[in-house]
Amino acid sequence: MTFTDIIFWPAFAIIMLIMLLFRNAPRGRNIYLMLVSLALYWYCGGITVAVLLFVTLSDYFLARGIWKTRRKWLKKLLLFISVTVDLLLLCYFKYASFVTEIVNDILGTDLVSSETFPFSALVPVGISFYIFKNIGYTMDVYRVKCAPVYNFWDFMMFTTFFPVAMSGPILRADQFVPQLHRKYELSRRELGLAVFWILNGLAKKIILGDYLGMNFIDRVFDNPHLFTGFESLMAAFGFSLQLYADFSGYTDIATGVSLLLGFHLPKNFDSPYKSTDAQGFWKRWHISLSSWLQDYLYFPLGGNRRFSVATFVILYGMITVAWMILRLDWIPVAAGALTLFGALYYILFRKRRKNVRGALNTMVTMLLGGLWHGAAFNFITWGGVNGAGIIASRSWKDAGWLGRLLIATAVLVGSCVLKFTIGGPLTNIALFVSAIFCLATVIRAAYSISGNAGNAEEFETLGRLWSVAQTFVFATFAWIFFRSSSFDDAIALLSDIGDPQRWELRVIPEIVASYWEVFAIMAAGLIIHWIPERFKSAFRFKFADMPLPLMSLVVIISVFIIIQFASATPHPFIYFQF
Repeated sequence: MTFTDIIFWPAFAIIMLIMLLFRNAPRGRNIYLMLVSLALYWYCGGITVAVLLFVTLSDYFLARGIWKTRRKWLKKLLLFISVTVDLLLLCYFKYASFVTEIVNDILGTDLVSSETFPFSALVPVGISFYIFKNIGYTMDVYRVKCAPVYNFWDFMMFTTFFPVAMSGPILRADQFVPQLHRKYELSRRELGLAVFWILNGLAKKIILGDYLGMNFIDRVFDNPHLFTGFESLMAAFGFSLQLYADFSGYTDIATGVSLLLGFHLPKNFDSPYKSTDAQGFWKRWHISLSSWLQDYLYFPLGGNRRFSVATFVILYGMITVAWMILRLDWIPVAAGALTLFGALYYILFRKRRKNVRGALNTMVTMLLGGLWHGAAFNFITWGGVNGAGIIASRSWKDAGWLGRLLIATAVLVGSCVLKFTIGGPLTNIALFVSAIFCLATVIRAAYSISGNAGNAEEFETLGRLWSVAQTFVFATFAWIFFRSSSFDDAIALLSDIGDPQRWELRVIPEIVASYWEVFAIMAAGLIIHWIPERFKSAFRFKFADMPLPLMSLVVIISVFIIIQFASATPHPFIYFQF
């Protein structure tokens, strides 16, 4: 049962009506919603709800033990047990097949994951999200950031709250648990906002996400060689919009449903394609996961303050496994070259050592973030590409214009060397993108160095728009690895984009004419996304403050329009697979 299933809304209406009986009794309301959440977990996942119950019991008692004991070694031991149990369960159910494939490739065996890891095929519903939620909770208790939840039913409610079960946001106890103790309140404006978020999410999911996917994007990604380079490129840009609409659409609906139930969820998206660099993008995209990775992985690894043994074990372990599986000779060469460069930089530039430490820990964090999304090398590659982008954006900010010119020139020269030594479609993309990047850097540097930058607001605006466009293109090419079925499929699609022979310019007008509805919706979606937030916020509150009869009419019209785009079979949200 998902937000786009028709059966969900009458079921939710019944849930709401019964919950209103407990509006003045927070304890009764929490127990009731907890039971509803467990029932939905069971309905969607069957017996695997037992894993959720076990994790909840385990972390409930271990967190209380961490808080009560005064012995540091015992606190650390209890935290270690909690995190280890949670991660082992996550790895067992989510990565058993991946581990089996690695062992088979390396040792030449023919193991079957379901035989080697019994019951591993029964992936518990929402396991990634409630495991991360509980790890964050126990670590916050250990760090004395929040007190443990002593009432077991309240903790169960925190763990199981059904609107965020499948795709987050990843809740934090200090934000959510205090709301459990308040009486139910829903102001007139909050009712309007809840309706707005639900309609907004459904429109994103069905009009942008499902329609674009079914009518164009899925066709291209499933059979890239049947389409031209232009179609492959447009499908890549389309997927950037589709994924955002699908995922943020779920968050919007979850926000509205939670608000109707009396709970406020943290913001999970902040118009990510308005970002001017990769680092800014990850401060706006899936904010609850980005902040979780920063607080509970990046900082424990050492941040930019220190290295840890785990940093090198994870990084070089993943590189070694990737080389042994993919059989690509350039992987150890590239790893060795980057290691040598990093070591020399660390030795020669003492004042910038924190940059090296931060870069390594960032890369490990993003690689593990990619692995969290899926047990496949295309997801790990996606994480690595984003890690490289974050590191590059930090270095870019630290460099002056002379340094930026040197970096851009070095990137262009490197692309030229690859083009004339290795060749191939992928080097065509690298050369084209680096040439545009270098030209833009030269223009902006020349203008800045001339001393006129402060006198031309228009030029600064153009520069910002250019940075947004660069970041959007970077994110789009990274998403290709995320969307593709495998690493090889991602490389195949990129090769099609970079192969001049697949760019039949004369047929582009025919392609645009054939898919004009798809391209029009893509353009409209991006324009709406790039509208300044102040206009969106004003529109949102105007909707919320409408008279109820007028709001009801708008809702009816909106639902009618959304239904016109809906398919006969509801499509699950993309992030359900994670």
